[in-house]
Amino acid sequence: MVVMPNEITKAGKLDSTKRVVGRIVEVEEKEANYTCYLICGTNRRETLQIDAWQEQKGPARRELTANRLVSITNATLVLRKGDKQKYSLSASRFAIRFDKNLGIASAENEKAEKIAGGGTLALKDLPMHFPVTPLKVAACLKEATVVARISVIDSFHKENTLQPEHEFRKAIVEDMDEQQNVYRADIIALGELALQITGLEVGK
Repeated sequence: MVVMPNEITKAGKLDSTKRVVGRIVEVEEKEANYTCYLICGTNRRETLQIDAWQEQKGPARRELTANRLVSITNATLVLRKGDKQKYSLSASRFAIRFDKNLGIASAENEKAEKIAGGGTLALKDLPMHFPVTPLKVAACLKEATVVARISVIDSFHKENTLQPEHEFRKAIVEDMDEQQNVYRADIIALGELALQITGLEVGK
């Protein structure tokens, strides 16, 4: 039986009669771990983060490639504590820990199947990228990491050549909902992180 991430209620082994099915997106490899997300629907609540550590990085890299449709069984679900949860794109309190018992199979032969609770949406219709969170919704989140599609309307730079760690950059961004209501936010970056928003251009 296919279950959605928002139907998972406890940590531990996923029941042997259950599986999660979706598309792998947002693959990221670091020195200590390999992380990606299994997107099973169209929003943050319908995604699960998958983490592979140390010696499991290699197998995870081979099995969990970007945009692959997969069926996952025998998953070990771990509860993400609040201080860690804010760094996850997924809104689920649970994540899958990649281990030697995890069952991963291609779901390409199921791509025409409707996703659980998705109406007419088929597995093949799942987005290739993480769902965008509008600023209107992001404003309701206490603290979270989100993917947003926004317009840059202004930027500000306070240079500090003597103390680069105090370099400051700010970009003012906005988006609009279906009723043409405008929502704005500031992107603020200090020190080395300030360099990451130097490429943001007004009007883009």
